Amino acid sequence: MAGAALRSVPQLGMDEQTITDEVIEEALEEREKRRASARAVRKQYTEAHVKAVALIERLELPEGGVARVGRFRISRLSIEARTVSFETEPTSRLSISVADKG
Repeated sequence: MAGAALRSVPQLGMDEQTITDEVIEEALEEREKRRASARAVRKQYTEAHVKAVALIERLELPEGGVARVGRFRISRLSIEARTVSFETEPTSRLSISVADKG
């Protein structure tokens, strides 16, 4: 069985229902396409952010220090620890995921 190709087989859960609505399906496909695009852009931003922060760290800016690099103002602030406690109200959450990639 080594090397056997696996394939996704759509299967409904016992609590699922199938709805045929081309408008909703098209909107979901567009959402998924843009989500993938946003993920790629977010990854590129994260890489650029990490690089910029690493270069800024070479400045060894002290706590409370401020520097200007071109049009950017960089400051280092000390933030004290704090305890946070809060309550939430009951809510409903909508979850959208891709059932199959085919």
